[in-house]
Amino acid sequence: VYIGLSDSHVLDSFEPTHITHRRNQTKFLERKFEIDVASVPKVGQAATKLCRLAFELANQTDVIAVANLALDGVFEGTNVDAGAVLVGPRTADEATPTQDLLEVVASRTDSDARYHRVSEFLASMVLRDGEAVLARNIEGDSALSIRDSKGLFVASSVICAPIRQGKRVFGLMHMYGTSAEKTLDADDLEFTLAVADNVALALKNLEAKQELTENLTQTRSEVR
Repeated sequence: VYIGLSDSHVLDSFEPTHITHRRNQTKFLERKFEIDVASVPKVGQAATKLCRLAFELANQTDVIAVANLALDGVFEGTNVDAGAVLVGPRTADEATPTQDLLEVVASRTDSDARYHRVSEFLASMVLRDGEAVLARNIEGDSALSIRDSKGLFVASSVICAPIRQGKRVFGLMHMYGTSAEKTLDADDLEFTLAVADNVALALKNLEAKQELTENLTQTRSEVR
């Protein structure tokens, strides 16, 4: 059989296909997966953590579980010492709640001191503008910092990120650092805002499931 030059080239370059890897679940979604800090840039580490966190948030079954998991994610990915997730009431007109209507759904601290609620000024600003805010060197600033029961300032840096659906803000993630040596930075702000956006999506999915369940229950009742 005569084989032309072009056909011979095709045959010489052909290699049989081999399956080289098989996995049931990606390692990036495993809690026990450890990132090699030395070989992965900081942005890559953050992306991996956010990927895993978004997957886990989507599988939670109630608001409190979503809030606690979000806090764990921010504490793992940033330099915060304390924080909370605050959510407003669900209203028919879907108006943005005022800061006094926000409820602390979950809070966490990494010290013996309890969590202290976000200042009225900072909460109102983020609710109004829908933008995440980072403030540093806030010791002595009554508008941005937080006072304890003795009137002492407890935060040196603070992040407040909106939990939003479209242009409507219905909650906040309030995180702060208490040490001047471990101040929060722009990367911490970016990470917290990303977590807040994933919290909003998870809560939206929970609402959709609840509405679907209610509609199915009503339909069954009508059929009966």
